[in-house]
Amino acid sequence: MNLTIPARSKPCYKQGPGVFSPEQLSEHRRLRISSWRHIWNARLLVILSSPVIYACVLPFLLLDAAVAVYQLVCFPIYGIPKVRRDDCLVFDRGRNPGFKSTPATGSFCLTEMA
Repeated sequence: MNLTIPARSKPCYKQGPGVFSPEQLSEHRRLRISSWRHIWNARLLVILSSPVIYACVLPFLLLDAAVAVYQLVCFPIYGIPKVRRDDCLVFDRGRNPGFKSTPATGSFCLTEMA
């Protein structure tokens, strides 16, 4: 089964969600497993490290809030144009079955799946 996505001219992070054939969708549904089964089959150290990984969300949110306040207060004072968040942060991993990190932007792009 060929699981490739046709190439588009726009950058991958501005393409939107991928378009899949009915065969590809049925194959994805067939291979899907539940969250509980995934946790049950995980190694113990993976489960024990998960709270440490997710604890990083709070510092990230605090940093994001601090940057937003800094931009709101300081940028107008110095005449610096405001930066749109959508131009800097791309969160599209949840929509794509295959992804590849691009070093230039740090975003995740849809790739071919073998």
